[in-house]
Amino acid sequence: MILDMSIYDRWGNLMWTKKNFAPNDPGQGWDGTYNGKLVEQGVYVYKIQYQTRFVMNTIAGDISVIR
Repeated sequence: MILDMSIYDRWGNLMWTKKNFAPNDPGQGWDGTYNGKLVEQGVYVYKIQYQTRFVMNTIAGDISVIR
């Protein structure tokens, strides 16, 4: 279960967030938009808090949006 998934721009502004959804469903993820418009090319930071059967964990990293 994905407890919380958030995407931030390089200045730390929250671009997208979603809570409590099943993993491995592309329709549940970020579509590269902010306020209904495609975001600019660049590096964005993600933070994902998830829970497996035995453990709760948080991972973070960055993704590059290329158009």
